[in-house]
Amino acid sequence: MLSVESKSPKVSMKLTGGTFSVSGAPIQRLTWSLADDRKGIEVRLRSTLKATVNETYLVDLFRLLNESLQVLVLGDEKKSN
Repeated sequence: MLSVESKSPKVSMKLTGGTFSVSGAPIQRLTWSLADDRKGIEVRLRSTLKATVNETYLVDLFRLLNESLQVLVLGDEKKSN
């Protein structure tokens, strides 16, 4: 996590969040912020996908979400054959 703090005798300023804009990847934006309890970090990823609404679109999107979780959060990258 990026964390910067600046202090003077009467004023203190601390970076508690930020945004990375991404191009050329399936993710367009990564935003992070320090949780209110200051014990955790909230991370938000923004991605868009064009899809056709059909009888399996929810299952297909859930599969994509699960695969993204595996790679981006758990670090378990799917190996291509």
